[in-house]
Amino acid sequence: FKGAKLYSCDIDNHRVESARKMLPDAIIVNGTSDELAKAVQESPNLIFIDGDHSYYWAHRDWVNMKGLVRGDCLCVFHDVNNINPGVCNLMRELGAFVLPTTFGMGFVMIKAVT
Repeated sequence: FKGAKLYSCDIDNHRVESARKMLPDAIIVNGTSDELAKAVQESPNLIFIDGDHSYYWAHRDWVNMKGLVRGDCLCVFHDVNNINPGVCNLMRELGAFVLPTTFGMGFVMIKAVT
């Protein structure tokens, strides 16, 4: 994607430093989606969430990222299978399309408000 910007976050400093070395043009925040939401400068077209698997953090990541969207955006969640009931419950609430892979992928389309 020409001109695309990559934003990411992780709470593990070692993974953040490794990612920064591999992706020098990306903005990678050492923290949660709370801190990432402050760093994002424009509306995303794609969001990929693979965070804490509790309902609290899955929902918080969703709210933080959804708040950045100004146009159409696809939000993809990882680990939505039944061994992660918090994420699984959020997928049901959001009416996500769930692809039953080994770990499960959930897809939610955020439509622009017109």
